[in-house]
Amino acid sequence: DKRIYSYEYDEREGVLKQPVIYEFDAEGVHLSRIVTGERGLWQEDELLVASATTIQLNGARLEKREEALQRLAGLSPEMFKLKLNKPAHLNSQQLSDYIKALRPSGRNITPLLIALQRKYAEPNTAWIMALFGIPLALSFGRRSAVAALCYAVGISLAYWGTAGVFQQMGEYGLLSPMIAAWSPLLIFATLGVYLLTRMRT
Repeated sequence: DKRIYSYEYDEREGVLKQPVIYEFDAEGVHLSRIVTGERGLWQEDELLVASATTIQLNGARLEKREEALQRLAGLSPEMFKLKLNKPAHLNSQQLSDYIKALRPSGRNITPLLIALQRKYAEPNTAWIMALFGIPLALSFGRRSAVAALCYAVGISLAYWGTAGVFQQMGEYGLLSPMIAAWSPLLIFATLGVYLLTRMRT
């Protein structure tokens, strides 16, 4: 089932105030159930809705039921927090788990997916920069260390600028998260290999 939530999240107490849960059928088209309550709190991965009122929609019929407690499984607290954790504060495993927890909430997790792919891709940056460093070191030799340093800084800025552009394209939905994260590496790796092949020995 697909769900839409309306609630006020109490950061201090870690509970939901006046939660309303709209549940749809498997296609996400027809409303099948509405659950409302005074408070929502968690027991492991279950959301417990206190003083709950459930309205079940069966075709043209409506069935209303009131319960002291309604249990909804598979809903973690992270889905309802108003502020997303910063990807930089999480390692790849934590970020992956965080994305899995947020996915059922319907929030836009594309920036998090891109951040996760970049965590996988960025360890390869060092050897790609080395592809540029070797030809530069051999071509400049002893002529000018300052010029070589300027080129190195320029290449680094170009790489991070390209990575930023691809990230924005991914966040706007123009590229998939994997392509947005890995394309700068592939582009600069190709350029680095080209420079190596053109290097005079």
